[in-house]
Amino acid sequence: MDLKEKKNHIKQLKSNKEYDKIYEIYGRKAYIKYVPSKYIRQDIKKLMQEGKFEDIYLKYGKDAYNDRILAMQQKDVSTETGSKFRGVVNRIGNILKRRVAVFLAIGTVALPPAAHTMINLQSNIMTEKNAIEYAEQIEKYDSKINTYAEEIRQMNLSDIQVVMKVMSDMWENIDGYGNPKEEVFGFERLNFLEDGGVGVCRHMADDVTAKLNAINPEYNARNVICYLETGKGYRLSNIERSTVEDNATYVDENEEPEEEKQDLLTAIIGNHRVTAIDLPNENITLILDPTNPGIGVYKDGQIHMFSTEDGKGVELRSMADFSFGTSILQLSKDYAKSFFSADKSIEELEKEFGVEAQNEALKELEKLEANSQKFGEQYKVEIDYNKIDLYNETQRENEENER
Repeated sequence: MDLKEKKNHIKQLKSNKEYDKIYEIYGRKAYIKYVPSKYIRQDIKKLMQEGKFEDIYLKYGKDAYNDRILAMQQKDVSTETGSKFRGVVNRIGNILKRRVAVFLAIGTVALPPAAHTMINLQSNIMTEKNAIEYAEQIEKYDSKINTYAEEIRQMNLSDIQVVMKVMSDMWENIDGYGNPKEEVFGFERLNFLEDGGVGVCRHMADDVTAKLNAINPEYNARNVICYLETGKGYRLSNIERSTVEDNATYVDENEEPEEEKQDLLTAIIGNHRVTAIDLPNENITLILDPTNPGIGVYKDGQIHMFSTEDGKGVELRSMADFSFGTSILQLSKDYAKSFFSADKSIEELEKEFGVEAQNEALKELEKLEANSQKFGEQYKVEIDYNKIDLYNETQRENEENER
């Protein structure tokens, strides 16, 4: 069908008021161009009443969708969970409009699926925009960590040595924990593109997640949103840390327990980001906390951290993977179990991945580094540049004499 035939067919469909067929056959652009605005307004109103918010995005685009975000939130939540949650939803909507990442809770408040879809689409829009705007920095970061990954692979490290080295190297190359001046949603790891960066838990987890996936894609590393309880007497691994400012999700070892204060929004969303990885050839998923260097596991429906006496201190709220700009996943706790596993007992797992095992891995890494430096010194070639210069000068004189 040539262009003329296409236009004639669209006009015929319009004349017959078969507007949806225009969309189905020729897509959104032709639909919006030829369909009367009165019909479009009525259709959007109908879709809003029916709660078909995703159809609004697909049929009319992100601008039409974004203009109605708060109305969608209010309708959806007041209808399915009761009007008492309206205030919470309004606050979430306001945060979204300030372009801050928001994640809904699992199991805390039974928010409806359409609200999840709305957050997912909004997050995708923000991530896609940043993928274009920061394409050069993303390419530079990927190149840098691919080189780093190759160096790690050549060391033939065990899994626990790999994760401890990645977390240790991260802290060694940044100025410390603190809120950065710039925030790149979906690509928080870019704050560590250059040495001396500053970041909080979301930047640290995203950086570690991306590096682990570059080292071994079988790790299936992903970012996890959780709630961190401070003041639980943490015993962290021996990785040196520093703070620049603000310690919202940065815990001090042996800190005295304090009364937890959290508003409703924090209770729903969570306040901390960590990394989850699957161990190749084992039915074990590790939870890594780069901010408060330590390892835990997901077992029996909850996260068990080896850095606290009771294993608690970090509670799973939701799961999101932004490592490569993908969308948020909202999971029920039962469904989440298929993503996290640990067949061994807590005692067996602690022996393999507890604080003692973590610190032993760090000692082994120090020995490997020391041996590598010693090897380099042993075979270092000393060059006398004065002799080289004399040799070159003699050669030039001989060539001139021959002429």
